[in-house]
Amino acid sequence: EVVIPDGFVIPTGCFIDCLKLQSVTIGDNVTVGMEAFAVSSRHTELKLDYSTDTCYYDIFSPLTSLTIGDNAVIMHSAFYNATRLTEITLGEGAEIGDYAFYNAQKLESIDLSGAVAIGAYAFSGDIYYVCSDAAGTPVVVNGGYLYTYFTNKLKSVDLSALESLSEFAFAYSGEL
Repeated sequence: EVVIPDGFVIPTGCFIDCLKLQSVTIGDNVTVGMEAFAVSSRHTELKLDYSTDTCYYDIFSPLTSLTIGDNAVIMHSAFYNATRLTEITLGEGAEIGDYAFYNAQKLESIDLSGAVAIGAYAFSGDIYYVCSDAAGTPVVVNGGYLYTYFTNKLKSVDLSALESLSEFAFAYSGEL
C-alpha cells in the first residue's frame, strides 16, 4: 500500500512497474506525475481461447483500489494499464489527464461528479489488435488472424461538475 500526503507531487514514473502494489491513497492537492503508477506492456501474458477464437493479453497490474483526495491533478498515463483496478474514489475538483486510466479493463465504479476536467482517452480501452505469440508471429485460427479488444466495465458516468471533456475520453467503453 502507498499513502501519499496532502500537497505532494509524485514524480514521473515514480512507482512504474511496482508489481505488488495493490492499494493507493492520494491526499488533497496532490499532483500525480506522468506514468507514476503505470504498468508497462512488457509484463504481459498472452491468453488464447480457441473455443471462442479470442485472445487477450493479461497485463499484470495488481492495483485494485485507488482513493484520490480533493483538487488532485492526475497527469498523462498516470495509471496506464491498471488492468485490475475495479474502483476509484475521487475527491472534488480533480483534473484527469490524457490516457490517465487507459486500459483499466476491470474498472466498474468511479464517481466523476466532482471532476472538473477529463483528458483525451482518459478512460478508454485499446481497440482491436492482432494477437501474436512470444516470437511476434500473428496467431491464426480457422484461417484468420486472432484479434483482441480491451474495454472497461463502466456502466454509468456522472459528469455533473465537469468543466472540460476531451475527445475520446470514454471511447470504447463497451458497457456505457
